[in-house]
Amino acid sequence: MWGRRRRSRSRSNSNNSSNSSSSNSSSSSSSSGSNNEPPERDPITLEELGPASQVFCFGKARYNALSLHTCLVASADFRCPVQRIEIPEAELARLDKLVGRQGPSVLAAKRAAGAQASARFERDALEALERFAGELVCEMMEAVEGESTRPVRLVASSTFPEFHHVVSQMAASSPLGREAARQVVEHAIAFLKGPPTRPTRCTSGLLPVCISFLSELLLVVRSPVTPGAPVDYKDEDGGLAAALGHAVV
Repeated sequence: MWGRRRRSRSRSNSNNSSNSSSSNSSSSSSSSGSNNEPPERDPITLEELGPASQVFCFGKARYNALSLHTCLVASADFRCPVQRIEIPEAELARLDKLVGRQGPSVLAAKRAAGAQASARFERDALEALERFAGELVCEMMEAVEGESTRPVRLVASSTFPEFHHVVSQMAASSPLGREAARQVVEHAIAFLKGPPTRPTRCTSGLLPVCISFLSELLLVVRSPVTPGAPVDYKDEDGGLAAALGHAVV
């Protein structure tokens, strides 16, 4: 009987000691976990930011300098990925200093992207003008073949000035635009004349008028002028007006 009581007491003491040790370990782990905060991560790669010397701060966002530099150069979008705010060139220069020779200059990449955007805009504008000029040439062809519903004189008096204005805009934009204007006029002449084996059948008498107008305009476009100067066509000798007078109205 006394032996059983001693055994039960020893068991209870051991249980109490184990409970106290477990509670102490849990409290120590919780206290240690509360003291260790998770490391700050880069919002692009989700990796640790690294040393403070490689951290780039912009507004409220903090980046690893190399990851932000790589992202901006690869995407050609020079806005803050988190705040979507345009990063000034002064900040891009500071980012270049942090990265050093680990990558190309992000500032130079932004300036090159601006030049590419302006060149792309010029190409799109020239393409739009070429399409509009093509529609005007189709109107000329309809009038030449007698398929136009408008009077020939009205077609010539409205289509010719519009075509001249479009070609002038192209030629005055840049050397590239001047070359495109030359090709547009040359293609218009070839299209209106038709192939040598099957020339265009002119039923309205307007074909010589169109060819005369386009030939005079082609001479003006081919002549060397200062870039940006408007292309001016004047029927000084009255040849176009005389030819138009012989056309069927």
